[in-house]
Amino acid sequence: MPYLEANQKIKVVSVSEFTRLVNEAITEIEPVWIEGEVSNFKNWQNRWIFFSLKDEFAILNCNLSKYKLESFGFDLEDGMKIRVLGRPELRYKGEFTLNVEEIQLWGEGALKKAYELLKKKLESEGLFARKRKIPDFVQNIGLITSKSGVVIQDFLKNLKPFGFKVYFYNARVEGIEAVFSLMEAIKWFNANMPNLDVLIIARGGGSFEELQAFNNEILARVIFASNIPILTGIGHEVDVPIASLVADISVSTPTAAAIYLNRSWESLQKQIPYLEERLLDDFGNCLELTFDKIKELSGDVLSNFEKLLKENKSRLNLLIEKLISNFSQVFNIFNSLAREIRNNFENLYRKKIEIEKRIKAISKDILKYLEISIKEKRDLILNKEKHLAILNPERNLKLGYSIVFDQKNKVIKEIVKIKIGDILTTKLYKGRFTSKVKKIKKDYNPSPAFSHLAPLRGARWAPNKNG
Repeated sequence: MPYLEANQKIKVVSVSEFTRLVNEAITEIEPVWIEGEVSNFKNWQNRWIFFSLKDEFAILNCNLSKYKLESFGFDLEDGMKIRVLGRPELRYKGEFTLNVEEIQLWGEGALKKAYELLKKKLESEGLFARKRKIPDFVQNIGLITSKSGVVIQDFLKNLKPFGFKVYFYNARVEGIEAVFSLMEAIKWFNANMPNLDVLIIARGGGSFEELQAFNNEILARVIFASNIPILTGIGHEVDVPIASLVADISVSTPTAAAIYLNRSWESLQKQIPYLEERLLDDFGNCLELTFDKIKELSGDVLSNFEKLLKENKSRLNLLIEKLISNFSQVFNIFNSLAREIRNNFENLYRKKIEIEKRIKAISKDILKYLEISIKEKRDLILNKEKHLAILNPERNLKLGYSIVFDQKNKVIKEIVKIKIGDILTTKLYKGRFTSKVKKIKKDYNPSPAFSHLAPLRGARWAPNKNG
């Protein structure tokens, strides 16, 4: 046994012990990114992901949990080129594998394929179909972008001075950390400023690879879950980022986002002259209706008064007829009961006096009620006439005020509407005269009530972890 004797100092171990020693040794290998093509992709019981990473000379078995794969924000399939970072392991059954810890898509082909897979998946779930309306006349805005670059300046520069309030959150918009930074910003605004009108997610463009943070499934679902409507202004070429497809409104640039928010305010600004004219017309119509109503009420008062007189006159006639009828019955009875009537004549006479007193009292009360009612109606009509007289525009002219019209017969309200040489017409209480402008003095000071319309010079900053 010469071989055995020569190697008596070599340690003998079991297979499992050898496997353990190998694993201890390979743990000392420094981490490296491994590039290759995905093959034999399998989803085992919707819990574990197994696949092979190959090149033209070798194949490496890989595995990771389905939860970890979902945290990367994209799906895998055979043929995709990826980079993986993991821990090698020799299993007790003799199988060498790589426990994957991180995955990166490698090359534009893999990025495109992952983009199409995610787009198809989210579209089938209906995440692209729901589009909430961003309110008209937006005022409170949450802006999510990076503080470096010109995106903030471009956005604010194109917002017109309509009193917007912009709250800024500094977030990364490129790289591995961008997804979680953008997610944190959206969640922060929803938790701390839920009454914002809209959230703006902005970036100034970039290549397909540079925009990968916006093609992430996790970010897409956070955008969909936001209670605040989201508008994206992410520059892109052909392939619209997944974040823009999920957002409620998507425009191509931060500048376009600002222009979109200006739209409803600009429309209102153009309608103000028409609304002023409409208000004056409605006021005139209201005056006419009020005069007609007063005439109608006056007619009703007179009609009701005549009706009341007729009704009470009929009641009085009825009472008299009743009395006459009662007396007739008394006289008929008197003929048959003369002795009894004589004995009770005085009583009947007293009753007659009492009835007459009651009739007089009733008549007096009726007349008093009619006098009070007529007085109340007369006072009401006089008060309405005084109120209408106060509201009459002619009254202001009579007091010494005047109205100035330009050559198009439009009312001049501001000094900026006229220039030297203009021909103006001035209406007085009695008559008009025409004048030519020779000198203009601008002494108008804006009211403090409109100070909030001053141009926006910057943005309010919301706290965030990125500074």
